[in-house]
Amino acid sequence: RLPAGWQACALPCHAAARMLAGSRRLSSGQDTAAAAEAPPRPVRAMVSGVLGEWPSIYLELAKYRLSSLVVFTTSAGYAMAGPPFELGVLAPTLVGTFLASASASCLNQAYEIERDALMTRTKKRPLPSGKVSLPHALAFAAGTGVAGV
Repeated sequence: RLPAGWQACALPCHAAARMLAGSRRLSSGQDTAAAAEAPPRPVRAMVSGVLGEWPSIYLELAKYRLSSLVVFTTSAGYAMAGPPFELGVLAPTLVGTFLASASASCLNQAYEIERDALMTRTKKRPLPSGKVSLPHALAFAAGTGVAGV
């Protein structure tokens, strides 16, 4: 038997929502007709049930605000270089810059786990708080680093 979040992935959205709504109602003693007429859960609720907090964990590992500033600096440097402005060159440069910066930020957090765990400002980060394991974070850093280069 699959966990509830994965059942939503295995079936079309509305069918999965009806099934999940029905299983909750049936377990509380309501009849099957009422469960079959239940409105479907929004798709966003099912996706967040499946993805959980992983997107926010990855963004936190990437230090997305800092990485965005690095991307902004890169785009400013590209603009100062003067014409021609080629989107086909700029876009992959900015994406690669973000991914390389994300990788560096994640590696820095992996290196600083013990110190981050002691500081009030940083102890809630994904690695010191245990939201993600060190091997998982290192795999994320390797993947973003390779993709960025």
